Amino acid sequence: MILFASTPASISSTSSNCSPPSASDVAAALAEAERAQALEAEGRGTSAAAAYRRALALDPTAASHRLGVGWALLRHNTGWGLGAAPQAGAEVEALMDDVLGLPAGCGGAALWRRKYGETMAKLNRFPHWLSINARKFNAREDDLPVDQHMLLSLIAPRPVYVASATADTWADPHGEFQSANHAAPVYRLLGKKPLSVTKLPTANKPLLDGDIGYHIRTGGHSVDPYDWDQFIQFANRHLKR
Repeated sequence: MILFASTPASISSTSSNCSPPSASDVAAALAEAERAQALEAEGRGTSAAAAYRRALALDPTAASHRLGVGWALLRHNTGWGLGAAPQAGAEVEALMDDVLGLPAGCGGAALWRRKYGETMAKLNRFPHWLSINARKFNAREDDLPVDQHMLLSLIAPRPVYVASATADTWADPHGEFQSANHAAPVYRLLGKKPLSVTKLPTANKPLLDGDIGYHIRTGGHSVDPYDWDQFIQFANRHLKR
């Protein structure tokens, strides 16, 4: 499970800056790190904390960004399976130009109300992922006030790409596709192009021509060269500068 969020060309990496950090920058970066830890301590969940860290990584005014700390967090966290975090981060962070997901599944792109694969109750067996309040909806997904297509809609008008795999039933490929499909009204409202089909496409036949992109490939829960080929093609269509 991995997601990637691009950064505008106007924001440069700090990795080449060899100047020693100022005491104020170090103190501010530590405060930002403590805020991320507080989100988890408050019961907001690891995904919320990771989304906050990713937003810091792209915020040129954040001390974490100036010190390069944010970039390390952004890259390190992708190995934790935090599929939903960049989508949540993109919802509130305007600096993210493009969001790509593979395969975020439940808590990411897949619709909760499908109650398929990793359901709310199954995900909450890992108490750190979601807000404590999410436990109220174990086996009660139909009572949720929102669903994940609304999360994708909040990324509009920026491009969003969702990817699935045929054997990754835990992530509910059909629910991921339907979530991307149901984000269409908001993208249309903002003059953007949604998915070109309304039924799950054939495996290995990517949908790259809209502002919402999607593919389902053969295989399981992994990130394959095929996925990156589609991600790069989609990004090249939308991130030309």
